[in-house]
Amino acid sequence: MIEVNRKVTYRLYPTRRQEAELLRVKEMHRQIYNAALEERIGAWKKTRKTISFVDQCRSLTQVRNENPEYKTLNAQSLQITLHRLHLGYQAFFRRIKRGEKPGFPRFKNKDRFHGFGYSSQTGWDIEPGINPKNGRDRNGKIRIEKMWVKIKGQTRNKGQYSSMEVVRRNGRWYAVATMQCWPVRGKGNVAVGIDLGLETLATVAYDTHDRKIEKINNPRFLKRQLQKLKAAQRVLAKKKRGSGRRGKAEKVVVRIHEKIANQRRDFIHQETAKIVGKVDLIATETLKVKNMVARGGARKRGLNRELHSASFASFTKTLKCKAEEAGVRWVDVPVKTVKPTQRCMDCDRVEKKPLSERVHRCGCGLTIGRDENSAGSMLVYALKETGREPAWRGGQELVAL
Repeated sequence: MIEVNRKVTYRLYPTRRQEAELLRVKEMHRQIYNAALEERIGAWKKTRKTISFVDQCRSLTQVRNENPEYKTLNAQSLQITLHRLHLGYQAFFRRIKRGEKPGFPRFKNKDRFHGFGYSSQTGWDIEPGINPKNGRDRNGKIRIEKMWVKIKGQTRNKGQYSSMEVVRRNGRWYAVATMQCWPVRGKGNVAVGIDLGLETLATVAYDTHDRKIEKINNPRFLKRQLQKLKAAQRVLAKKKRGSGRRGKAEKVVVRIHEKIANQRRDFIHQETAKIVGKVDLIATETLKVKNMVARGGARKRGLNRELHSASFASFTKTLKCKAEEAGVRWVDVPVKTVKPTQRCMDCDRVEKKPLSERVHRCGCGLTIGRDENSAGSMLVYALKETGREPAWRGGQELVAL
C-alpha cells in the first residue's frame, strides 16, 4: 500500500440562514482577492515592483485589525485566497517565458468566484455518519466558520483530512476535502492490452489461449442530450444579458452539462474498476486529443465534438490511478515505433493500411478487427517488455477466464 491524496466531494444542505452566511463569507473572500489584485497592479504602476505573497499576508493582518468583520473569518482561509492570486501570477509569468498566451489574473465577479478554502483542519471539521451496512461514511455534518451544516457523501477509504474547499456550483454547495489515505483495491492475474476509439470506447485484449476480446461500447452521453442542450442554448441566446430570465436559462444549460459530466464520470469509474479487478498488467497508448482535433475546421466539427466527449484522457487517468492502488503493472506503448494498428499481433508483420480499412487481414492467416488487432499488438509489446510470450503463441497462460 502507498500513501496517496484523494479528493472527497460532499454535497452540503445548508438552512436558509446558513446559506446566507456562506454567501457572506464567499463575498468577503472575493473582496479580499480583488483588493489584493488591485494592490499588486497599483504597486507595479507606481514603482515597477511586484508585491510578494508574504507582503500581502502582512497587509491582511492590518486589514483584520482595522475591520472587525474580517476578524470573524479564519485567518489561514483568507491567506489561501491570497495564495490563489499568487499562483495566478506565477502561472502568468511562466506562460510568458514559454511564449504562450499570458492570461493575466482577472478581477472576479460573483459568478466567477466559486468559493474559498481551508488548510489543515483549522476553521473546519467533518463528522461523517456511519453506514451500518458497510461501515462507510454517510450523511454526516461539517463545521464551517462555527456552523454545522448537513452533508451527504461517503469515502471509499479511511484516511486523514489535510485541506478542504467550499464551492458553489449552479446554486448548490459542495465541500471538496483532500484526504491522505492508503487505498486497498483487489486485482486479477491476467495481462491485457487496451485500444481506445470512438465506435467502441475501449477494446480489451486478454492474454488467453482463445484470444479473448472484450468491448466497452461508447455510451455517447453528450449525443443523447444534444438536441435538448441545443434547445436550451437557443432559449439562452434570446434572453437579455443581466436579466433574471437569462439567469434561469443559464441554470438549465448548466444543469444539462452537469448531468452529462456526472454520467460520464460514473461510467468511467465503473468500467475502469471492472478492468483493474481482472488484471495484473495493462498496456495501452496515450492519445493526444489536442492534436487529433487541431485540423479540419467545420467539416470535422461533429467528429471533434465526439472526440472531446469520449474523454480518453479521463478514462486513461482513472484507469492508471486504480491500477496504482491495486499494484497492477502499467506499460505505456510507444505507438510511433510499435505501430499497433499496422502490426500483426500473430506474426509481428507491419503492413500499412488506410484508416477506412476496419478489418486486419495478414498473410499469416489472421483475420480480425482492426481495433482487436491493435489491442493485441500492444499486449504483445507489453508481454515482451516483461519477458513473457503471449498465451496464444504457446506461452504460459496466466489465467483461464
